[in-house]
Amino acid sequence: MLGAVVGNQLNSKSAGTQSAAVAAGAALGGLIGRDIDNRRCDLYRIAEKYNVEVDVAQVVVPKGALPPPGTSAASANAGDSARADSAPSSSEGVVGLSVAVRDRGRQFEANSDRLTPEARAMFTEIAQTYSFAKQLQKLGPSATAEDHREAAASLRAKRILLIGHTDDSGSSRGNAELSERRAMEVSKLFREQGIPEAQLFYQGAGETLPIADNRTEEGRARNRRVEIVDATDDASFRKFLASRTQRLEYYRQSPPTPRTDTAVAQVPLPSPPPAPAPAKATTPPAATATPSVSKSHPKPASLEKPMSASSTKPSAPATASAVAPSAASVGAPASRSAFDFGGVPAANVVSIADFGSEVVPRQVPTFISTAQASGGPVAPSCSVDRPRVSNGVKSLRDQKSISIAEYMPGLYSTSWMDTVNGNLVGLSNVAVLRDGGSPAMQPNLYIYRAYKPNSGAKPDFAATPEVNVYRGDKALLYRVFVDGPVKCMDLLFPYENTGEAKNASLFYDRERDLYVATFKPRLAR
Repeated sequence: MLGAVVGNQLNSKSAGTQSAAVAAGAALGGLIGRDIDNRRCDLYRIAEKYNVEVDVAQVVVPKGALPPPGTSAASANAGDSARADSAPSSSEGVVGLSVAVRDRGRQFEANSDRLTPEARAMFTEIAQTYSFAKQLQKLGPSATAEDHREAAASLRAKRILLIGHTDDSGSSRGNAELSERRAMEVSKLFREQGIPEAQLFYQGAGETLPIADNRTEEGRARNRRVEIVDATDDASFRKFLASRTQRLEYYRQSPPTPRTDTAVAQVPLPSPPPAPAPAKATTPPAATATPSVSKSHPKPASLEKPMSASSTKPSAPATASAVAPSAASVGAPASRSAFDFGGVPAANVVSIADFGSEVVPRQVPTFISTAQASGGPVAPSCSVDRPRVSNGVKSLRDQKSISIAEYMPGLYSTSWMDTVNGNLVGLSNVAVLRDGGSPAMQPNLYIYRAYKPNSGAKPDFAATPEVNVYRGDKALLYRVFVDGPVKCMDLLFPYENTGEAKNASLFYDRERDLYVATFKPRLAR
């Protein structure tokens, strides 16, 4: 029982006090349960009044520690699992509600964050279901002063997240920015209804958390929505964020270029030049292993001091093409013809990235047909994918991204490098959150042409590329979009954190054709 859990969290030193705490927790748990039930009824009433479609589900998170990254976490989003009527397992707990309000073109003015009058009235009524005054009124005349104090305490501990979602049409960066502005606008409306801004958060998730197939018009319509997530307290809220999962089967790949349409058979890729084995791993804070660099493979100066997250500059907005727009380079030469990474024509390779089955919630909602899951979980290689941009979760109080402590093992501001046909390729600031497997920041990419150890050379190319992250049950796929001397890269990071990326692939242009080379980046710091 949720009440018993709350009661156990109240510190006491005597058996009598413990019994009182459990009783108080049970009463508070009952209030929370009734609050969820009452709000569900209110939300359906509001949806009927304004003739809108809503998906309402319980927010269910794991009890205790989070499951390993390669396993399915408990469901969190309304569209991710049919949890509205199903009871959680013994290892899960209900911590709130997720409400997805579908946008049929009547919520916001076109290409704007300005709410229509009807939508403003609707979201005002929804916000009132979370307000102190409205909820305290529902306790009834028989409620005691203690009931009011406990209810007020639970309401003040609540965290409310407004998430803007889009389909995958148009610019991914533009989708993230517009969805963030819309989510922020709705969160301001919640503040107007008396909800303290310290409890309000917002996010522009853009196209990254679909609940339906983007390959159909109906699916894209369902993905355009505003989601309201509430959690009982800050700890539950952060566990919710760490438990979110992508539904990769709803992603659609970018149209393949003519040079990749001719793929007929998979051929073995050539082995990269030998690289030194990483040193023994150590574990710094945030559970990330960082072996030191081998003396026979010194770390370039530019990787010793990677740019911080605050100093990275975002690349130009993503487009619907197969790769990201060009990133700025430094040094010389920077032309694509100056780099030869070896490899074979990409047309000879059917599929590169094998990260296993996508990590999905354990229950599939009944309103999603099995036909929607056809077509594969994700684009087979970065050459037919595109960056999918999501903005972070921000506090309405100061509009700053909140700090997330849960990172993927070994991927906490780390650096990776290897030589590819004599060219040193390095990535620094590689950081991946548990939150849906999303990148915590854009990495820094450095390429040294014909690299010579201990030469003190500066990189011939540098960029801060966009990144997609996909979680599978075998590994995490870290997909980098460059469109410079390198078109893009696929890196597979095993969950056991071996200090080496497996089966990494580098795509680049060579004599007007797309080539692919394999390499094995190793952990440098």
